[in-house]
Amino acid sequence: RLGAAITLLTRDDWRMAPELISILERAGQDVPEDLVLMAERYEKHKREREMYSPRGHGWGGRGGGGRGGRDRGEKRRF
Repeated sequence: RLGAAITLLTRDDWRMAPELISILERAGQDVPEDLVLMAERYEKHKREREMYSPRGHGWGGRGGGGRGGRDRGEKRRF
């Protein structure tokens, strides 16, 4: 059947933009520039989030082991 389909995407849905682009391309449809920009912004956001997350090795990572720089067996002197 022929017809028109409309999809409304908000920022809450932006993680779906890359997949939607792939679907449109496979169907031989035009990909709106705004959708491409949304996908690019999401991918950038995702990379930054991974880089700075506590589980990653970026700013949020734990350094120094949380012991204030002392070795495990070293006693504190006052």
